[in-house]
Amino acid sequence: MQTDFLIIGQGIAGTCMAHALLQRGKTVQVIDLPAQNRSSVVAAGICNPITGKHFSLTWEAGKLFSTLVPFYESIGRVLGRQVFLPLPFYRNYHSIENQNQLSVRVASPDFAPFVEEPQGEPYKHWIDSPLGGWQTRQSGFVKVADLLKDYRAYLVAQDAFREARFTHEDLQVGKDKVIWQDIEAQKIIFCEGLQARQNPLFPDLAFTPNKGEWIKIRLQEPYTCPAILKQGVFFLPLGEGIYQVGATYDNTQTEPDNTPTEAGRQELLTQLREWLKVPFEVIDQQAGIRPATRTRRPSLQIHPTHPHIGLLNGLGSKGVSLAPFLALEMAEMILT
Repeated sequence: MQTDFLIIGQGIAGTCMAHALLQRGKTVQVIDLPAQNRSSVVAAGICNPITGKHFSLTWEAGKLFSTLVPFYESIGRVLGRQVFLPLPFYRNYHSIENQNQLSVRVASPDFAPFVEEPQGEPYKHWIDSPLGGWQTRQSGFVKVADLLKDYRAYLVAQDAFREARFTHEDLQVGKDKVIWQDIEAQKIIFCEGLQARQNPLFPDLAFTPNKGEWIKIRLQEPYTCPAILKQGVFFLPLGEGIYQVGATYDNTQTEPDNTPTEAGRQELLTQLREWLKVPFEVIDQQAGIRPATRTRRPSLQIHPTHPHIGLLNGLGSKGVSLAPFLALEMAEMILT
């Protein structure tokens, strides 16, 4: 079998990479074992341009968010459904100091496209905001597990997906092609997530993987919260009274695993109960390992001696926001 590109991994990075290349008329073969993509599958998929305790613009926010919506819209046209679901991301002011801090930041023209004050009190049913609050524009979320499953089905229909465990020992690297099993490709791009720690072609990747845990809760409410709420933990409306709450962050384990813990569950519940005003029940708990790098920046590389070999990795907790822009950047780099 011959193809233009071999893509290793079908998490959010590999999916966006495959889509970017298919949109350019290239053929692809994606190799993946879906069970390995726990980080992507359980991710909340939130896209938020302003993050952290100090309300910082996310890295390259202007480029990322101008790319994100049209890219996911193009995936949506292929799948026949909406992929990116726009929603405000709301935080309340928890002190006068906090309010003043944000006022200084939003005075910057870099922040203006992303920040607004909500009209009225649209969130008072769920959270008390005596000092008011603020919300982001251009934010929203992607149901990542559904996206990966649906795009995998699309690839299968194109004879462009193989469910298999990729083994580096079986990869033959030629001067202008690679061969893996019966597949001959002009180029290969690794989107392996944490599996890249065993990749001999890129031995210097510096990962600091961190474990995140989420819970899903059910509310007996007649209507849905019109925003993603954030006060320590996020509160993401998924529809039909279901909300996702997260996330913990643990980078202390030498070999983190995907097993949910009681400690993680209690950490989330303690924070949520501090501000959520309505009763709820927990219906699920999940965990995943984020493939973060030590610099907390993604890794976009072309191999120094094999220009037909690339790598897209290290997207961490912002993978859904980063993947469209970085996939397009990688496509330009490796096709040049």
